[in-house]
Amino acid sequence: IAVHPPRGDWVTPIWLSVGWGKKTIVTDIKSPDGKKRFIGLLAGADVLLSSQRPGALDDLGLSEAELREINPNLIYASESYASLGTPWGGRRGFEQIAQAVSGAAHVHSDGLGLEAPTVTPALMNDHLTGYLLAIAVVAALAEREENGGYWHVDTSLTRCSTFGQTLVEPVDDEPYAPITEQDLIEHGVDQVSPWGTFTRFAPPVAFSDTPSMALRPPAWPGTHPDTIGWTANPAGDGPPQVPHYPSKLVREGRIRNFVQNFGVEDRGDGGGVVGLVSKPEALEAQMKKYAAARV
Repeated sequence: IAVHPPRGDWVTPIWLSVGWGKKTIVTDIKSPDGKKRFIGLLAGADVLLSSQRPGALDDLGLSEAELREINPNLIYASESYASLGTPWGGRRGFEQIAQAVSGAAHVHSDGLGLEAPTVTPALMNDHLTGYLLAIAVVAALAEREENGGYWHVDTSLTRCSTFGQTLVEPVDDEPYAPITEQDLIEHGVDQVSPWGTFTRFAPPVAFSDTPSMALRPPAWPGTHPDTIGWTANPAGDGPPQVPHYPSKLVREGRIRNFVQNFGVEDRGDGGGVVGLVSKPEALEAQMKKYAAARV
């Protein structure tokens, strides 16, 4: 369950790219009723994932001691700009700042022969930090299964940006190959949603028993009522049914104005990732609706 505030900067492309599998509610946890509702969700949760600035939850009366009291078996996963416990641990920041201060922008530009430091076009820290935190959560779940108890795992953008530079190969080591429509034909899948049919790449990992999939498509913040709770078995009874299928939209030539790129688009739209959807007018109408509500 993704908990969104009733106000803030909402970036639609990012939600639609990373919102798979989530229910989304809008709740003001700064209000007494909102905080009570949030605590109710925490009591039954396995994991709390927070990307708030360090200390933000403490300011709301949700310190680690209080989280542990609410749910003694909670796994608290936090993601921040700088590593906790460091001189910069309490600072705020985002992707591009982490690239700049860690030297990643210099490494990227130097490898391309550019004079001035420039950030990478991909959101390397946002994605890598999330992937590493997901691994940490899985490890904590395994530890809790064996030993029980409360666990706190954390990652930071600056740490990931520094780590990422150890993985750099020479820029000319292998020629870059752009993503093409043929790649979508071979690896693309369609999944129906209230916003239209989403076309994306199939999950890259195949497990021996559990299918790799997202039962729920991305949803707009507030799509689900704030009274919604945890679902014991989202897949229902019996084996889970994979909701996506090999892309018909691509095979039928219904993807128009496709631009070959290296996995990302320019961030002129406010987001670094692009989702293909068959009903953009539905998204546009919803954006206008929420913009009016915010005013």
